Amino acid sequence: MDRRLSLAGTWTLTDGDAISVPAALPGDNYSALRDAGVIPDPYEGDNEHHVQWVRERTWTFARDVELSPEWAALPEATLRFQAVDTFAEIRLNGTLLGPENRSAMQTVIRSVGGLLKAGTNRIEITLRPPHLEAQRLAAAEPLPIAAPVSDNNRIPAMNFVRKTACHAGWDWAPCLLVCGLYGDLELLAGPAVPLALRVVRAGDDWEISAEGLTLRGWGQTGPTLRVPDTAIERWWPAGAGAQPLYPVEIETPQGWATRRIGFRELRWVREPDAAGESFALEVNGRRIFCKGANWVPPSALPSDGGESRWRPLLESAVAANMNMLRIWGGGLWESDRFYEACDELGILLWHDCMFACMHYPSDAAFLGQIGSEIRTQIARLRHHPAIALWCGDNEILGLCAGGDLKADPVLAANYFRFAGAVREAVTESDPDRLFWPSSPCNGPYANPSECAPGSWHDETRGDMHFWKVWHGGEGLESYASVRPRFCSEFGFQSLPSNAAEWGDNLTHPGVEHRQKATCTGNKNILQMMARYFRIPSTFRQMIYLSQVQQAMAIDGAVRRWRASAPVCMGTLYWQLNDTWPAVSWSSIEYGGRWKLLHYAARRFYAQRILTAWLLPDRRAVRVDLCSDCPAERSIRRDIRLHAIDGRCLECMLTEADTDFPISHPEAAYVTYALEGEPPEVLFLRPPKAYDLPRARIRAEWADGELRLTASAPAFWVWLDTAAQLPDNGFYLAPDSPRTLRLDDFPHDLKMLSLCDSYTPAEG
Repeated sequence: MDRRLSLAGTWTLTDGDAISVPAALPGDNYSALRDAGVIPDPYEGDNEHHVQWVRERTWTFARDVELSPEWAALPEATLRFQAVDTFAEIRLNGTLLGPENRSAMQTVIRSVGGLLKAGTNRIEITLRPPHLEAQRLAAAEPLPIAAPVSDNNRIPAMNFVRKTACHAGWDWAPCLLVCGLYGDLELLAGPAVPLALRVVRAGDDWEISAEGLTLRGWGQTGPTLRVPDTAIERWWPAGAGAQPLYPVEIETPQGWATRRIGFRELRWVREPDAAGESFALEVNGRRIFCKGANWVPPSALPSDGGESRWRPLLESAVAANMNMLRIWGGGLWESDRFYEACDELGILLWHDCMFACMHYPSDAAFLGQIGSEIRTQIARLRHHPAIALWCGDNEILGLCAGGDLKADPVLAANYFRFAGAVREAVTESDPDRLFWPSSPCNGPYANPSECAPGSWHDETRGDMHFWKVWHGGEGLESYASVRPRFCSEFGFQSLPSNAAEWGDNLTHPGVEHRQKATCTGNKNILQMMARYFRIPSTFRQMIYLSQVQQAMAIDGAVRRWRASAPVCMGTLYWQLNDTWPAVSWSSIEYGGRWKLLHYAARRFYAQRILTAWLLPDRRAVRVDLCSDCPAERSIRRDIRLHAIDGRCLECMLTEADTDFPISHPEAAYVTYALEGEPPEVLFLRPPKAYDLPRARIRAEWADGELRLTASAPAFWVWLDTAAQLPDNGFYLAPDSPRTLRLDDFPHDLKMLSLCDSYTPAEG
């Protein structure tokens, strides 16, 4: 008989009263109720508000499983659920299996030997409302740590519950407090054995081990495999080399299972230098500039967040020349297939533990729970070559640095107990990787109390979250005021391309419902727009210009910080993706469509780029080459000074980094390009200062090519189409047509450029 029986499929979801609907598992209750027509789609209109009653009820998932006499005769068998969300009683044929499950962050294993019978077996999982348990736990907590209601937590006290934090809402996510079962759901013949591998360098060999299990590979069998370094090829991040992966077979009570191993040497270089202390990643002896973004759960409804949604996001990251993603601490431990895909694609992972922006309890029971969670998860994941770093939490040390350390030493002591337990669990589980206490912070200190409170904007060491532009309201020039060692968060919002479906104005209730940064979001978009651009006349123009603004902000930051290497050796902007259709910081809309930022990322994260910025005296533009291959220094740069009508006033061809003088009174913008490549644009004043010429863009289609021409300089050309394009948001000069190779003509194509972002004067 097959010793592993999948329980994925159709179950029944009931509320113990009037509701009984089919439910696809793995999946969640909201999706099942939506699919059955009991509730409207929570993503449509303002339905989020009308489905909150779902979280108040107790829900039961149940199904009947037909088993053979061989299963019933087993002396030992196991139910294994990868994740049960959250407070759940599990029954088999009416018998309660063990204590209540209290965490959505750990695999649930229940022994069912002697309880199975030939014929029909009924499995029931009953889930209580997690927010009610959170409030009960908070009421018993002597310290004032219950998370209040805010944009980042719309249900109080959710920091007491081990489930995905953004399910309770975030400043880019809806509040949908789902319950359900996710990942693998299995009935196993025999015990469930965790497949926890360890891969280490041992002299001239690599050693692969698994406690208590037999491994098979390279002609060897045993609990440990020794692989000569000469027998393998090294695994590299995307853009630096190939990603060879080698199969290792593991004997389990259910048969042989396979894991694929990549071999690479990775270390974080932290050494004193003239700017403070370096924070640079070295892979296989080569320094790697980390280029990427932050990852959040791919859907607010777990049923909709499977591989068909997250795989294209990962592929889009690589297509934009990214080599790293940060798994943000308010999300979840992802599935095995997710990490396998990152290995395959060469995506390095800065991996937070699942804690974010809130104080957490530090009593023995909670610390024991999270210690078990972290040890289990890291043992599951530590063999993946993609994982570059374990980080304790997101911004909690920064929260303390905002005043709690000094104002409330008791609260600070609570954090240090919590952070110490996280550190202990991580370092015991994976001592060979760097543990970083919190993001941001300025050092992996053994004692969390040694971390400097000023780490949020410390540009001398560690990682930085730079939010002075978005949250602080500073101009885009502020990105040039710092040289972070590693910027793991910075960002700017934009509207998605489909925002007009919600309303016809930025302050339309339907649009405002999608803006979860309720106090600052739309205000910040408008204020920055007024600083640099002429205010749009239509909402379609507003959508377009918001994406131009977002792309311009992040493009300027990344190019400037890449130019400062080796001082700065990593930029991970906030954020790659969305959990639902929203106004947010993402570069990829929910549904997979690229914003202008993602097209810009493909350019500013390219292996070699030019960077340009106006020097403080405004008399010259500095142009530098940034290359991931330092030997490439003899490439010709084409630098040109233009009047606003596109006339070239001055030009320079050079093979060296240079200061390009600005002396002509008509000077309006500079174009800069590596010879033979399309140019980028640097305006010498805010674009609103110029009366842009009307640029009429013409598109011609022939033989699989879209040929674009413009009657005048066209800036930030937006090819508004659902199709993914080779490029978008680019400069189109009147004397330089652009040709894009496409599989099909995009019949929904509309075109805008910066001159179309407001109603220009006639003539």
